[in-house]
This record gives sequence, C-alpha cells and structure tokens, in this order.
Amino acid sequence: MSDDRVRAAVIRFLGVAKENKAHLQWRSASVSIQAVSADGNRQTVALIYRPGKRLAWAFGSRSVGRRASAVLRSFLESWTHQFEKDNFAKLAFSTPPEVWNVSYDDAVPNIDLLVDRLRTALTEISKL
Repeated sequence: MSDDRVRAAVIRFLGVAKENKAHLQWRSASVSIQAVSADGNRQTVALIYRPGKRLAWAFGSRSVGRRASAVLRSFLESWTHQFEKDNFAKLAFSTPPEVWNVSYDDAVPNIDLLVDRLRTALTEISKL
C-alpha cells in the first residue's frame, strides 16, 4: 500500500473525527479518537497506530468508563458488532467489550465504510 494512499485515508478519517467534535488524544505511537457524550464524558471508539508500531486501526472500546450509562454501553456493543461481518476486520479481543483490528492494507480500500461508521458512532454518542 502506498504511503500517499495511507496518509490520505488517515487524514480523511481524522477530518471526520474533528468535524464531529471528537477529542483526539495523541500519543507517540497512536492517536485515540474519543467520542464525547452529551454529559461531556469521553469514550475511545477508534485508535490509529503509526505504521510499523502495531496493527494499524482498532475499533471498539476496551475500557468503558464507570460513569458510562447502560445506553452508552449498549450502543458501543452494537456498534462494535458491525465489524463481525467484515472479512477485512480481525477480532483482537474476544471478551466483551470486543475490539476489531483493521490493517492499513484493508483500511484504505474500505475507508468509505470506516468513515461512515465513525461518523455514526460520534453522532450517536454525542446525543447520549
């Protein structure tokens, strides 16, 4: 996969995150995309790792805050289950809450779907 195509996919994904008022938490090897709920709580819904550091993209949330409502937990679970039907997503953690990994080679050709899912998650969580 060319660096230009990967870069364009990451820029597009992060652009949608910013447009939908996600909080971006930058780390040395990754950026965490956090949805902000109506009460101001942040919940990680996706991670993008720097190439060569780990699997490229991760979707789901390993840690749902203690103050998270049952509605938020339910939404995150149903949102994460969408990845089950994708032949390009690999299950990273099978114990709930599940996390799905997507390689850069698979994320780029599926960026439209991934962007739509991110937009939906950010929009819905902002209402909870």
